[in-house]
Amino acid sequence: MHQKLHKGVFIIIDYFLKLEYNAKNILVLTLEKDSQDLAIIVYEDLNRAENIDVDFPYHKEQIESVPEYIDKRNLVSIMIFPIFNLAKAKKLEEEIESIADYYIEHRGKINTKINWFNEKKVTDLYKNIDTNKISLLKYLFEFCEDKTLKDDIKSSDFSHLNQ
Repeated sequence: MHQKLHKGVFIIIDYFLKLEYNAKNILVLTLEKDSQDLAIIVYEDLNRAENIDVDFPYHKEQIESVPEYIDKRNLVSIMIFPIFNLAKAKKLEEEIESIADYYIEHRGKINTKINWFNEKKVTDLYKNIDTNKISLLKYLFEFCEDKTLKDDIKSSDFSHLNQ
């Protein structure tokens, strides 16, 4: 259940976030609604300001015409991968994006970009997350800007509190 306050702001009642992976500059969560896994959300701290040509090419003319729109804050990439029920995820797209975006702390110092990826392979790999989480993470990290992330995952990463 949710109540829409105004565009982009919801009171979220029946969503659940599960931590799948946490390491320097990367965070992976699974979003659950009504006891059903709905999407995987990957956060990558890019440790740089936005690059209009790379990050927002579809808004390039608008942004360049108003120089004060150019954002110099640190950019965090939010990647959303719907799993199992693409139609339900797309129906709840605005809510999912709000949850993903508002999960970021220190909002005033961080800029975000959100991208959706409809990858059936993510769902297939997620089915085996309890026995083979590394394969899923390596595949997800192929979509990240930092291509070395997938090389840094070890099974021992999952046996510590700071994981």
